[in-house]
Amino acid sequence: MLAAFAIFVALLATHAGGVVSYLWTNPSTLDGRSVRLWTAAGIIPLIVAIGFWSVAFGLGHAAAGRCGGRLTGRATPTMAAALGLGALAQAVFIAALAGAMRPVVFAVVFAAALALVAPFLRRGTRPQTPSWNAAQGAAAGFLAYALFCALIRALAPPIEWDVLAYHLALPEIYLKAGKMVDVP
Repeated sequence: MLAAFAIFVALLATHAGGVVSYLWTNPSTLDGRSVRLWTAAGIIPLIVAIGFWSVAFGLGHAAAGRCGGRLTGRATPTMAAALGLGALAQAVFIAALAGAMRPVVFAVVFAAALALVAPFLRRGTRPQTPSWNAAQGAAAGFLAYALFCALIRALAPPIEWDVLAYHLALPEIYLKAGKMVDVP
């Protein structure tokens, strides 16, 4: 665990010095308004994404179980989530084709998926504290730094042309129309 912390701090000090020094010299950057914006635009969607992934994970396990298969091994979370995300994507696609892309439809799909997976989600189990060797601790430090960088990038506003031109613009057009429409 000490190796993970040391690697994380070393990477933070050597590669993220600009961010840290900016925050240190501009303390008003993290005022109440920015914290509210980060919460509304970043933290709440992150919590929703974790809930969404959890439902997809359970849905994948349920789908594999109903098809007579059983997910085992180290890749189980990835396979279960992929299977569940595929099932949820199909439900959203069908809603889009039917012209029913409305928040209430998405909430019903999510609630139905949650009702299906409730028996498959474990309750009351507490993960064990890992015992790492130095190499595993170093890898955990690298992963912690990568997660930190990803979080900082995710909380930044979208400014790249392709994100603004079609990654966010097309879904907005579809949601406003309530269905998939042809875009010139």
